[in-house]
Amino acid sequence: MAALPIASAGVQGRACLEGRALSQNRVRISARATASPAAQKKGSQLTQEVIDDEAKYILHTYGRTPIVLTHGSGATVHDIEGREYVDFTSGIAVNALGHGDPRWVETVAEQASLLAHTSNLFHTLPQVQLAKTLVENSFADKAFFANSGHRGQRGRHQVCPQVCQASR
Repeated sequence: MAALPIASAGVQGRACLEGRALSQNRVRISARATASPAAQKKGSQLTQEVIDDEAKYILHTYGRTPIVLTHGSGATVHDIEGREYVDFTSGIAVNALGHGDPRWVETVAEQASLLAHTSNLFHTLPQVQLAKTLVENSFADKAFFANSGHRGQRGRHQVCPQVCQASR
């Protein structure tokens, strides 16, 4: 898989990481090196090792850009070779809040120290508080929580007939 380097005009020397594919297995990226040449060479070897291990151990379901991200802050992410990128992909719409926000990290750590995840077979205070906030600030009469798009669709198929029958 090859990446297509582009100019990062208007981003003040940082790289642009954009999830929109230009052609099969190609993503727009550009990077500014922030590490020394020796560190970049070592990072380049590590990048290849990670990519090789990924190919060996992870089922390929889509093409990946040949960079290895290590950490981020806000909209900026860094790769194993010391390059800095501006993340325009937001984890494909999952992480639109950025990386490493201190309030988010504190909130997640606080909740994880109490309960990390429970089944919907149990009642939890955070779930009820969130549902109440959603209902009181939206059009909905009730909230529905699902752990995936598939579960969301199944819930829709279960609710729609009930709602349609009740409105007759």
